[in-house]
Amino acid sequence: MRHRKANMKAPVLLLLLSLALVLCLPLSAEAAGIGQIDTVPISFSMPPVVAGEVSALGVSLSAQGCYIAGVGWQDVYGRPLTGQFGFDNATVVITVNASPGYYFSSNVQVGINGEHAPFENRGSQLVISKTFSPVVWAPNIVKHPGSEKVSEGGMVSFVSLASFTTESVWTVIDTEGVHYSLDKLAEKFPQLVFHVTYSKLNMGPVPMEMNGYKVRCSFSGPGGSVDSGYAEISVEKSALPAAQEQPAVPPHDHVYGEELVSDAGFHWHACFCGAADMKVEHDFIWLQKRQATLDAPGLVQGRCADCGYTLDCRTQLDPDAAEALRKEAAKAKASVPTASPAPSPSSSPAPHEKAPLIDSIKGLFSLFKASEREYYAD
Repeated sequence: MRHRKANMKAPVLLLLLSLALVLCLPLSAEAAGIGQIDTVPISFSMPPVVAGEVSALGVSLSAQGCYIAGVGWQDVYGRPLTGQFGFDNATVVITVNASPGYYFSSNVQVGINGEHAPFENRGSQLVISKTFSPVVWAPNIVKHPGSEKVSEGGMVSFVSLASFTTESVWTVIDTEGVHYSLDKLAEKFPQLVFHVTYSKLNMGPVPMEMNGYKVRCSFSGPGGSVDSGYAEISVEKSALPAAQEQPAVPPHDHVYGEELVSDAGFHWHACFCGAADMKVEHDFIWLQKRQATLDAPGLVQGRCADCGYTLDCRTQLDPDAAEALRKEAAKAKASVPTASPAPSPSSSPAPHEKAPLIDSIKGLFSLFKASEREYYAD
């Protein structure tokens, strides 16, 4: 009989324990500070960048119960990037985690600088994305070709350089304003031989008929196209008959020095007589010395990796980027908050409550200029 009564007490005790557990759960949840997050406002800043640059980001979050866990970049195919921009769009991915005892509601609102941003809600984590387009600066002529004087039958050489370009085309204009491509000019003067690179044109032997002709180089790139100035060819009759011309130095085998001689487009080893061995185009590494602003142009400097020749180029913001910066400055000025009164002692949170969590992470990708090379193809 006692055994039977003991068996009847077990279900009763189990029921009482279950009821106690159910009644305690809300109290435990409240005591633990479990909270629902409905809004996630993010402040984000990034200066305009050109292709090849690495972006400098400012990311901050002021919200209760969550914090920024990571900031990264992806290309148009979703592959990770280091922050260096090409000519395609890039997407910044911001990961926000909920603090212990908090979770993101199913209707959470996420904004970047007050605008809705696409995101994925994983309950205790948000993955937010925003796509950017790099600033593509218009080409800028760095060096115009110079006019050349040559004796009949001699060679002429022209050099022209432009920043932020990928292609170049040389054109010759006759005294009547007719434009010739190099192929068409060769049809008119079959004796002409050309050596053409991205930035240089060598041409000869030049006939007397080309006296007064002009040369121009047209450059193009992702940001547009630009033409160089005109360089004129002056052809003169030789002062002495060919039989009386004497060489400047006696015939000799060229001995080239070890030091490199440079001009704006090339470097080479030179003989004491002035003769040069094979001229090699500069391999410029471009560094940003001063970033362009609304008030002043920027400055980029190219330094040849082989000979150390330097070339400075001024840069400027394109109209769209300048307008965007003006709007951002006006918006920031208009949204400067007024000082709020200090909270009274009576308004401090109770010990078991969590004060608003303010996490501010400045995700600063190192602001440096990745090397941008001007590709010269023979």
